[in-house]
Amino acid sequence: MSGSVWLLLTAGAGRATAVPVSAELSLGVHGESVRRVEVAGGGPELRRSAAAAAAEAARILYRERYLDRQILVRFAFADPGTVQGRSAELAFALALAAAVVERRLPPVAATGMLEEGGTVRTVDDIAHKLGAALKVLPEGGAFVFPAAAEPELTPSLRRRAAERGVALVPAQRLEELLARLGLPITGTWLADPFRGLEPFAFAHASIFFGRDAEVAEIAALLARRSAVLVRGPSGAGKSSLVLAGVMPALLRRQDGGEGVRWGLFRPRDIAANPDPVREREALAAALAAAWCHDEEGGLGRAARHGRVPTLDAAAFAAWVGEWGGVRPVWVIDQLEELFEPRLHPATRGALAAFLADANRLGMALLATVTNAALPFLAEIPDLAMRFGIEGQWVLEPRHDAQLLEAVIRGPAAAAGLTFEPGLEAELLAAASHGGADVLPLLELLLTELHERRDPAERRLRMADYRAVGGLDGVVSARAETVYHDLDPAEREAVPLLLWKLDTAGAMATRDFPDGHPIHAVFAAYQARRLLVRDGRGEGGATLRAAHEALLRHWSRAVERRRADEADLRLWADLMREARQSGRGERALIPAGPQLEAARSLVERRTAFWTAGDAPMTDYVACSLRQNRRRRLLTGLGLGLPAAAAAAWGGGAAWRAWRALSETHIAFDEPDVVGKEDIVAADPYLHRLGISISERVPDSTRVLIRTNMSLYQGRAVTPGTGQRFLTAECDPNYTEPLSFTLTFPQPLRRVGFYRAALWPATGSGVTHPSWVAEAVDARGQVIDRVEEELLRSFSDVPGRLFQLGAGFVAALRLTSDYRLGARPFAGFRAILINELVLYH
Repeated sequence: MSGSVWLLLTAGAGRATAVPVSAELSLGVHGESVRRVEVAGGGPELRRSAAAAAAEAARILYRERYLDRQILVRFAFADPGTVQGRSAELAFALALAAAVVERRLPPVAATGMLEEGGTVRTVDDIAHKLGAALKVLPEGGAFVFPAAAEPELTPSLRRRAAERGVALVPAQRLEELLARLGLPITGTWLADPFRGLEPFAFAHASIFFGRDAEVAEIAALLARRSAVLVRGPSGAGKSSLVLAGVMPALLRRQDGGEGVRWGLFRPRDIAANPDPVREREALAAALAAAWCHDEEGGLGRAARHGRVPTLDAAAFAAWVGEWGGVRPVWVIDQLEELFEPRLHPATRGALAAFLADANRLGMALLATVTNAALPFLAEIPDLAMRFGIEGQWVLEPRHDAQLLEAVIRGPAAAAGLTFEPGLEAELLAAASHGGADVLPLLELLLTELHERRDPAERRLRMADYRAVGGLDGVVSARAETVYHDLDPAEREAVPLLLWKLDTAGAMATRDFPDGHPIHAVFAAYQARRLLVRDGRGEGGATLRAAHEALLRHWSRAVERRRADEADLRLWADLMREARQSGRGERALIPAGPQLEAARSLVERRTAFWTAGDAPMTDYVACSLRQNRRRRLLTGLGLGLPAAAAAAWGGGAAWRAWRALSETHIAFDEPDVVGKEDIVAADPYLHRLGISISERVPDSTRVLIRTNMSLYQGRAVTPGTGQRFLTAECDPNYTEPLSFTLTFPQPLRRVGFYRAALWPATGSGVTHPSWVAEAVDARGQVIDRVEEELLRSFSDVPGRLFQLGAGFVAALRLTSDYRLGARPFAGFRAILINELVLYH
């Protein structure tokens, strides 16, 4: 903090003087304490005052990671014997900050006392001290004084300061003052000192308390080894320890954080793709993006626009070096995600080989992993050997009094909060019983108390502690408060939220149309910091639980998981098998109880499926189709001798029965399309007695298209035939379009098979949202089905929809290819592969 500091002294008889003061530092071992304070020529009272001021300033500077050593401070100024009382404390604190932080800040003249916690208290004779300050401060300087003394500054004094170009800076708290003077202070603790269930990130280093010993051990281990693996139980705080503790320590240590550059990569950042080549491309993009962040030590977003290397470790190390990365550090957070089945084994191997090569080339590795994932890491020996046994640092769950006191008192003191008598002891007692979730629950409880406090008092209250049910009840109390504030439609979407968190672990907002009530649920739980945004994906955010404790302690989530336990296990088994089947490692499900259970799950949970479930639903659909084919072939084989005698009669009878009960229109007769890829549907349907009416807009054309006319056959998977019923209209018309099929006589039911989609291109595949309405002879809607806009990078299985319960005179089909208000889907209208009329 460059810039001169003057302390202001009363000289008697209504006079004051300004005296320059400086601080000289000697650094000791790691720690935050002020080992000793000296004031040349000063007496015991002045030394005590200087020591108190230095302690308050050092606490803030250590918390902000500008300082990580014990210090010996020597203050020097002319004639210290003239200082009476404690009015110089604020100037001492600013002089210490000037000695620690090298940053261009304004010259200041300061007066004021400091109380424990950094509160600035008033002193006498402010008006005369301002006069003395104006004699020495240059233009652009600042007169710093206690805010409580502001009424003493008369209009004439304010005019004099303005004429000299000197700012008047009233101070209430020391850290607020430092921030106003231009010292980068993370303001998190001022308005929001606790993290709730959310993990600590790099930006929250200033409110990360209680882990100094662990941070020092990991930093020391990383100084000896180029690869360190921080492991421990799930939810123990490994990510917070590395991001909010270790990395700030590496970047801001006194022995030279200069040249340290770091990238933050999580395996979930890789966009999964059934094509292993495309997935490797997504891996390379995610690795480059990991370094292009704007935190201290990042390459910045500007690095994205230059040359970005591919999966070549040597080229990557050179690229980081070009951007100033003399000491590059790869932070691989939550390495266990690498072993999830969503990623192709080839992608896993490519990432492991890349990191091992990068480490050999001098890029340090600092990874976090759960204990449960260690056996999977051992299956990748090249990467596992980089860490070895000596490079593993085990985070043991701690709930000792020292840690809990730091977690409770540190952020509260930084924010100037106090506790009602007995509350702090109650918090310590409640948290001391241990358990995997104690620290996140304690953070959430402190967050809840902070939000419920009386802002005027800045005090956390016992009544609020009891109102939320203490440590054990705070999760349910907070989550249920959100639930009861939702409207009825939004509450009905909460089971979908819980299902997705229990299965996929996250929800992509792009999987749901803009009007879906789940978006309001996302916003409500995110606002209360129970859900957090995650990932760098395009096209929408990904949300996940802020901490696993949400699902373990929210009573509604626990009850729902207990009720869905069998379905959750089956979903996990089917999803794992589907991934294996997609890679050719597993056959489809054979006939039997498992296939029947899978079919039942897919049908019962239809409303819960999104693009992320497509591998599983498609796997089940393919298994069902295979089973039907096998039953048909088996039946033919067993019945062939007997059928030889009655083949013609039996076949004719079956065809006659089906003709009486069902009519299947597949649009695939040879004379429908002929050599043309696209023809009008009206003549063909007219021959069957079906007319087309009520076109909106009037220019709507109902067509029969071949598979080849739909993205050259690389978008739609033929099911019952190679041709599809759809519609188009004027390209300038972007509103929903519709048409009505009127049948020659009322039907018992009507059905249609929405075509299966196949994303052969890298941009995925989309299908418009649509509504189908069964209409009776009076024009009344008697049944309705609909489907939201589909967009996926994996196969979307075809599906048969059925409507009506008798007397269906017409079928009205309305399609909307917009996302929000803009055209989006690749097709203007629904693609129908087959129409089924039930007589």
